[in-house]
Amino acid sequence: MPTVPTGPRVPTVGLEPLPGVRVGASAPVEAFGGGAAARTPDLSPLIEEARAHFADEKEKADQVAQTRFGSQLSSLEERLSLMAKQRTGEKAFTAPDDVDKEWQKGTDEIGKGLVDDTQRLAFERMKAMHQVSLNSTVQTHVAEQRKLYDAQQTDSYLTNERNAALASGLPDRISLSIANQQIALTQHLQRIGAPQEKIDEAQGAVASDMHVAFLKQLVDERQLVTARSYLDQHKGEILGSQIGDVEKLVKTGSILGQAQNNFDRIIKTDVDEKGAIDEVRKIGDPEVRQETEALVRQEFAERKTEATARRNALYQEASDAVDRRGRLEDVKPSTWKNLSLSERSDLRSYAKKLSEGTPIKTDLSVWYKLWNAAANPATRDEFAKENLLRYKGLLSESDFKEIVGVQEGLKAKDETAEKKLNGIFTNEQIVDHAIHGAGLGYATQPNAKKEDAAVVNGLRQTINSEVLKLETHAKRPATAEEVTKIANDVLAEHVVSTPGALWGRNTVRKRLDQMGPEDTLILTPNDIPGAERDALRQQLRSRGLPVTNQTMITAYREYLMSLGRGRPR
Repeated sequence: MPTVPTGPRVPTVGLEPLPGVRVGASAPVEAFGGGAAARTPDLSPLIEEARAHFADEKEKADQVAQTRFGSQLSSLEERLSLMAKQRTGEKAFTAPDDVDKEWQKGTDEIGKGLVDDTQRLAFERMKAMHQVSLNSTVQTHVAEQRKLYDAQQTDSYLTNERNAALASGLPDRISLSIANQQIALTQHLQRIGAPQEKIDEAQGAVASDMHVAFLKQLVDERQLVTARSYLDQHKGEILGSQIGDVEKLVKTGSILGQAQNNFDRIIKTDVDEKGAIDEVRKIGDPEVRQETEALVRQEFAERKTEATARRNALYQEASDAVDRRGRLEDVKPSTWKNLSLSERSDLRSYAKKLSEGTPIKTDLSVWYKLWNAAANPATRDEFAKENLLRYKGLLSESDFKEIVGVQEGLKAKDETAEKKLNGIFTNEQIVDHAIHGAGLGYATQPNAKKEDAAVVNGLRQTINSEVLKLETHAKRPATAEEVTKIANDVLAEHVVSTPGALWGRNTVRKRLDQMGPEDTLILTPNDIPGAERDALRQQLRSRGLPVTNQTMITAYREYLMSLGRGRPR
């Protein structure tokens, strides 16, 4: 095994300076951080620059934060404003509290994103601004809804109180209702700041309207004595603008009441129309007599309509029986007994043709008569009421179905049917029919014939001239209704009869403006122009009068006389 040699001791490194090394001979002290290099440097410019940069960035960050929470506040304000405005009526009254709770909840949520006092301070300022705006919006809406709700509740109370009083039918309840309504209305007007003058006016109107409504109810219920007494008692409480109408109402109601009593008395005697009219003429008061006559005539007009309907139904039943086997024997005896002689004759003729088995041919005279009646606007209404079953034996099956279809179209007010008919009747035919209907063009004596022809020619020229004017203005052909109206207007303006003469053939005519006090204006339904006829129908119906040829003629004569026509000039 090798061994470590031993020998003299190995020399060690001592602590003495190295020989030949000079301290401070060539390297300065500053090179090792000593000397001048050991003093503190001036860093303030750098620090200030850093601080300015930080402040600038912080300001920008705060501005972005303000924009963010400002947008959130605006959105919150909009949402809560819409929430409040969606509440109407009584529901709007709780909106301020509900909005305030939602506002606090929403702003707390938005505030969670703020990072320092600077942002919090800016947020509080913006929050206060938006809150003021939101409160203003909500309070304005609530105030408007409160006014509307107030008005609605007041109106509802006034209506219900008024109806309750009228339902009672008691004068004392009417007085109580007026007082209740006046109190409620006064309080409402005071709440909205109305002046005293407006309040006084409203109180007077409430009382007047209530009195008038009660009087109308009494008249409608035929409590005419009570109505007269009530009006006398409260006349001073009814406004001047209403007193005239209500007095007329009570008077008219009294007249109608008396007329109704007279009508009931006359009808109970089971008289015919002539006998009933004779009884009416015994009534002394002219207004009561006139209203009673209207009721009587309406009653008999309705009876005639019902009788016609029953007769048509009987004829339909008899006609259906004959259609089945062509035998009169199939008609029930009770039905046959109630048919008129002419209706029986029509059925015999029809049954005979059916039994012979030969096709029924159209009687051209009947065919033209029916088509002319349908096509002429002056006779169209009467055609619509015609019992066409009576012509089954005089028209072929196809012609009968066609004319029945025309009648059904007129009854249904079918424009297609009317347009079809308007093309059938020419203007010349319409004018001729109107002139002949007025009784002109039939004179046979030489002198009368010459005078009659001159009058007819003059009227025809006038009518044609008016038709031409209409067509020139409208830039289209005149319709049958328009030609008929023009013809009727011209005839009504120019034609009257001499004293005591009947409206018919060989009657001497002269202009209305040439009439003397001894002349009498005699009219027929065809003399009433279309426009005036419609107006007269409405007027008669509004007064509860029957719309008959006689009432129409009487009303039109009064209309002409009211215009000064037919009187000496």
